[in-house]
Amino acid sequence: MVVEHVKQPPQTPLSTEQVSTFLKVATIGTDWVAGKLTIEQVQQQLGTLSFSRIGESTTYFYRQDGIFGAVFDIDKDKKPSVDGVSRRFKVEPVSWKSVSIPREVVEHRLGLHRVRAGELIDGVRKEALAYEARPILSTQDPDRLRLNLRLPLPDDSPFDVRATLVYRANPDEPGQSNLDNTTYLRSIEIWRDYLTPEELNERNFNKRKQYGYMNLRTGMLCPETGWWEGWAAEGQIDKQVIRQNMLFPQAGFGPNSSAPNGARFVDAQWMWHSPYHDETSQ
Repeated sequence: MVVEHVKQPPQTPLSTEQVSTFLKVATIGTDWVAGKLTIEQVQQQLGTLSFSRIGESTTYFYRQDGIFGAVFDIDKDKKPSVDGVSRRFKVEPVSWKSVSIPREVVEHRLGLHRVRAGELIDGVRKEALAYEARPILSTQDPDRLRLNLRLPLPDDSPFDVRATLVYRANPDEPGQSNLDNTTYLRSIEIWRDYLTPEELNERNFNKRKQYGYMNLRTGMLCPETGWWEGWAAEGQIDKQVIRQNMLFPQAGFGPNSSAPNGARFVDAQWMWHSPYHDETSQ
């Protein structure tokens, strides 16, 4: 089936003030997905949101009547063996309104990174997507451009925050008739993508190997906050949380053991164990 190009009816553009509100809501939605805001804090900024609940899913709605709407979805993550709460946000204008915002403005305002296939996400995993997803099949809308982005997060984050911007060519406006230069934004979608247990283990193993090569010892600066193992001639004798830029301490033997000479604390090599916030699941 070939999708024919259908001329869209003329649309009324959002005013400068309405565009500003649109971006404000998108920024709040991005921060909420990233975990910087609770849904209660979202409502403190946007007002009380209507909502619906189905099973373990809750959807909150924000509307600027006749202008644009946004949804905040909360759900149990569907990925096998992942114990996480999925957050997904989407904002889009009503069908008879248009929003003109250059992609660079949206990306800068939301703090998004343009993905590049093959780049390392957290020093271990490789990005599979390209920034631009242009229509290449006859069944796809030839006037629709999808842009793939990611919100930069700490390397030990248990999830990625992904984003999709959808633009369309707009023949009703001069200079907006093709996908290269269009600023005709149709939607912004932001969501969490949790790492699988296998991905988390692979990332942790590579970090342990990386820090192992550094031969980190008592008296040296700790490069990252986390759980660290203290190793001496007797093997692993200690494990504790050590903060970034603190000096690695001596390792303790615990209440029922000591070094052959009776020492309770000795200089040690410190090996990475796991991120601090992941310890409860170890």
